[in-house]
Amino acid sequence: MKTTLKSKVNNKDSEFGNYISNKSDEYTLNQGIFIKEIEKPLFNGAVLVCDDDPANSIVIHEHLKNVGLETFVATNGYDGVERVKERAYICKKDLDRIAAYQENKQFDLIFMDIHMPVMDGLEASALIKEIDCNIPIVALTTDCTFQNRSKYNGSGITDYLGKPFSKLDLWNCLMKYFTPLNKKKLNIV
Repeated sequence: MKTTLKSKVNNKDSEFGNYISNKSDEYTLNQGIFIKEIEKPLFNGAVLVCDDDPANSIVIHEHLKNVGLETFVATNGYDGVERVKERAYICKKDLDRIAAYQENKQFDLIFMDIHMPVMDGLEASALIKEIDCNIPIVALTTDCTFQNRSKYNGSGITDYLGKPFSKLDLWNCLMKYFTPLNKKKLNIV
């Protein structure tokens, strides 16, 4: 499957592509879970992606959709905080109505770009943790140095995924927070 983003920069057409395949024969180790010769894992859940770059948002959205996750996009940290607030309010208000709660439950995971306009990822993550400290937040960044990782942790970020990432990098990250629906088929030992 190919995801394509077309844009114009300085009156020149540009096309960016990303191929997403369904099989891999690579081996992966993640928190003691071995995956070998896997078909793509399938998950169930809601993920918020906070990223100001439309190309990045499209790529991760397609990757997440391809493994069954419902994806919501915020274009900056402020919008991300507002989306979490909305769901926190709906969850408290509709807790007695199970169907409404399930449909509007809080996000299961947040991918957070660090450098964004309006509100950066560090400030947004700290505010989100004040609203709901149980939502795991994964930094989605090119800046994964050891020094920055400790700064990310101080803002409530629980993990990081470096840009650019492979589908296996993403799947490994997702395996930390979701149980695959097709666990037996994946040959997990």
